[in-house]
Amino acid sequence: MGQEGAARLGSGSRLLTHCNTGCLATVGEGTALAVVRHAFREERARSVTCTETRPWMQGARLSAFELAREGWPTELVTESVAGDKLLNRAFDWFLVGADRIGPDGRVANKMGTHMLAQLARLGGARVMVVAPTTTIDWSWDDAHPAPIEHRDGAEVWRATGSTRIPSGIRIDNPVFDVTPPELIDWIVTERGAIEPARGECLDPSRFGDPSEAGI
Repeated sequence: MGQEGAARLGSGSRLLTHCNTGCLATVGEGTALAVVRHAFREERARSVTCTETRPWMQGARLSAFELAREGWPTELVTESVAGDKLLNRAFDWFLVGADRIGPDGRVANKMGTHMLAQLARLGGARVMVVAPTTTIDWSWDDAHPAPIEHRDGAEVWRATGSTRIPSGIRIDNPVFDVTPPELIDWIVTERGAIEPARGECLDPSRFGDPSEAGI
């Protein structure tokens, strides 16, 4: 997947990633971070920026750590700064993994992915999702929406230095959001790639029959 994704990047690409998609979260060299690694080795990448990815800070604690340890020029920003940089055309590509992919190319991923994909479109950056075919949920459509987990609000409040939420404050802490296919330029898997933004869907004959995946 890393080589497949990197082949689609132009020379000197400026990359943005969200959450963690490297060897500390997946297998091998990861998913989206595998593309980043191949891009640097093939001299297709100029720089990579990681979002902090609040509230658990996976981008700061894991992605930035992995990439800096390997010597790649790595920048760390908050999600709000990443959005501003996208609008100011500071990136060429927004690279993410996926927790769930629908047959039409819709993607459930870490909260903030949809927002950043929208801003990428406005700022001229392209969006690439990198994930194995085991991530595909062939039953996911408008009639069968994906469940969105909501976690304890104390995870968000912890950034204040306390886990005790004052009375009268309700914190909404959803873990995932859904990015529609029209915002996704490429979905890259170990069995090839599609272009959801052009109306291309995942074909079970190519990307794995549902019965083979045990779905």
